Amino acid sequence: MLQKDISWEKFEQYNPDKTHSFENLCRLLFRHELCSDGTILVSEPNHAGVEVKPVLSRDGKVISFQSKYFTGKVQYLQIKESAEKAVKKYNKSLDIWYLYTNRSLSECFSYKEIVKILKDNGTEIKVVSNDEILTILLKYQFIMEVFFSVDNLPFSWFENQVMSAVDDLGIRYNAAFNVETEALDNMNLFLGNEDGVEFVNSKKSTVLKSIEEHCERLGHGDRANYDYIEAVYDLVSNLEDVDVINYQKALSWYSYVNEKMNGAFDIDGQIRAQQEENIDKDSRKYLRELEWEKGITEDLIFTDDEVDLINNKFVIVSGKAGMGKSQLLAMEALKNINNGYETILLLGEYFIEESSVSAQIMSKLGLHYDIKKLFAIMEVYGQIKNRPIVVFIDAINECEYQKIWKNGVSELYDLVKGYSFVRVVLSYRSGYEKKLFSDGMSSKMKSGEVATIEHMGFSGRLIEAIKAFLTIMV
Repeated sequence: MLQKDISWEKFEQYNPDKTHSFENLCRLLFRHELCSDGTILVSEPNHAGVEVKPVLSRDGKVISFQSKYFTGKVQYLQIKESAEKAVKKYNKSLDIWYLYTNRSLSECFSYKEIVKILKDNGTEIKVVSNDEILTILLKYQFIMEVFFSVDNLPFSWFENQVMSAVDDLGIRYNAAFNVETEALDNMNLFLGNEDGVEFVNSKKSTVLKSIEEHCERLGHGDRANYDYIEAVYDLVSNLEDVDVINYQKALSWYSYVNEKMNGAFDIDGQIRAQQEENIDKDSRKYLRELEWEKGITEDLIFTDDEVDLINNKFVIVSGKAGMGKSQLLAMEALKNINNGYETILLLGEYFIEESSVSAQIMSKLGLHYDIKKLFAIMEVYGQIKNRPIVVFIDAINECEYQKIWKNGVSELYDLVKGYSFVRVVLSYRSGYEKKLFSDGMSSKMKSGEVATIEHMGFSGRLIEAIKAFLTIMV
């Protein structure tokens, strides 16, 4: 797109909710233009006068922004009210207050009053307005596509697409039969959704509960190792709970706690000293306590499979026929849609030609551009919502020309690596590996470079499944 192709008239044409869309547009520009790499923007109702919690800029300034979309004249009173709320909330701790607006501002009395309000509280105002915004946008092709183009995909498009695919599943999906399985737990961890984050944070609470139970059995006593237990408890208690935005930080919990504890306590030395003493009954008991305490934080450790799921953007789900793979993917796709996150769900039966997987995806979706552009647009939506945007493709073995997946899987895997917020989930029936995956992809799956989930049905959860089934029958 060229500058002549974008205007505020076109913006209004493709964005019915102009105010909300403009805020999202400004959020993206603020993040790309001013924030350090990896900055996460958080919006909460208590961030008065600003759209996001203040963050550090690339040059170390504390910054935030306010967006104002006007369909008529500039409403300086609105801007003034936001400025007053910002300085009251952040009281000289905000260095720069960026104001994004689609209208040009004048150096009128009202504007100068706003400047003074901010300046008196140690805050500088920087205005990004009208044509300046449109000029900046030229650097971000796919942001333009989302907000100024017919290629804009409204949420309703994603919603209708997923609902249509669920309808096509027929009896393979039952909305009333949602049983928590190990495969579901793993999928939640991969997607980093609320349920996955709950599992991650539970590792911390498990350690704390274990310490509390141990201390209750042991009693405080006067032994030096009680100081060790107390220090571990305090450290773990002070670990900040992760959320859907930063849950990967939990992977460092174990090393962080152990590094701190090893620097302050020599529990290994205590164990060696105890082993060298004459071992009587009390000494053996104390040694067991020391060894238990040394491993007290092991519940903070993530398994290799869990690490693979958390760090990957691409996962392949396998399982025998009837295990519930289609149920799993449909359930997760619908959950995403119900939570307001753009999602795509495709079925293996849609792939009826020998042409490439990516070409058939775009054809089925009715989109005239290539899959790279689709993923780039999805990346923009992910940046706006700070959530992964997922493409689910169920039962890839159920297509007429299975050989297309040998290149197709590798192509999707290579493509998704280039994005931060796009995820791909594939499922297939066990036994079709040689027909669906290249040798290179099979090697990646075995090594964990490509995350995998084996769906074992209701293994270990049979009672819950029976209860859910009986509930449906009643």
